[in-house]
Amino acid sequence: MEITTQINQTIEYLKSTVTLSSANLKNMYATPVLMIPAQGAHTIIVIHDVFYELVFTTPAYTGGNSGQIVLQYGNAAHGAGPNTANYSGTLLIVTSNYINVGLEINLNLSGAISGMINTGIYASNITSAYATGNSLVNCTMFYSIISTIS
Repeated sequence: MEITTQINQTIEYLKSTVTLSSANLKNMYATPVLMIPAQGAHTIIVIHDVFYELVFTTPAYTGGNSGQIVLQYGNAAHGAGPNTANYSGTLLIVTSNYINVGLEINLNLSGAISGMINTGIYASNITSAYATGNSLVNCTMFYSIISTIS
């Protein structure tokens, strides 16, 4: 799908699906997982919507930050990168297949953008590593690539 802006530039909506394994989920606190690679100089990735699907397998996840996944610019550990999408704290702690649609996308990209230009999107969490768990998460992201002059 394409959207024409007020200045008649066309912005393309792109889609990417990444499967987060149990190892990815348990380790992403210290080692964020690349979700969308950097798109080159003078570009920013803008996330519009995210659809998470937990495919449940025992045991359930414990620890972490109650099941929350954070999408951020860059691979800073502990969710310390500029945050682009922060979701429900229940995704990983349920005991059945579960979906979560991200409707709280942070599109306020005002201020310093140095940590966003030519930077990939990574998944992390912000409290601690998950102690146990064996499920996987299919993460489908809808996004655009915006050109900048910086």
